[in-house]
Amino acid sequence: MSTPVEKARALYEARATRTSIPPFTDAEPELGVADGCAVQQELTALLLADGDRGGGHKVGLTAAPLQKALGIVPLADLDTRLIGTTLTRDGEPADTGAGAAALGDPVAVVAWPANTLGEHGVALEPGHLILTGALHAAVPMSPGDVFRAEFDRLGPVTVRVT
Repeated sequence: MSTPVEKARALYEARATRTSIPPFTDAEPELGVADGCAVQQELTALLLADGDRGGGHKVGLTAAPLQKALGIVPLADLDTRLIGTTLTRDGEPADTGAGAAALGDPVAVVAWPANTLGEHGVALEPGHLILTGALHAAVPMSPGDVFRAEFDRLGPVTVRVT
């Protein structure tokens, strides 16, 4: 079993060399949220020491299809939000989803890192970006692809993959 420092170093090296590594839970399925936070704090320290700057927090595994595929039990069955989204790749439909796919309520996804990280002495700061996770299954990307997500009542966002 490796320490959070060793896990952070492995992630740091994988990032630097642009190579993938297996999930730590493959070898240590008992790892939990506290372990993940400890590794993330160590990795953040390494990245900040290199001159990177912190910009926010990402909540992962919030889409129900991905949770099901990985055998993850959702944290709670919260009130749903009905903001729908349509994702297109190069103008063709790729997937659809709704706010409820993100832990039942996208607002709950923002509260979760604030509460969980706060328990570990990490604060969300003004200007931090919180990525709430996908509202649909993962969609493969290739250089040149143009993705557009249109959110009911909120508007669209477009991304070109380089």
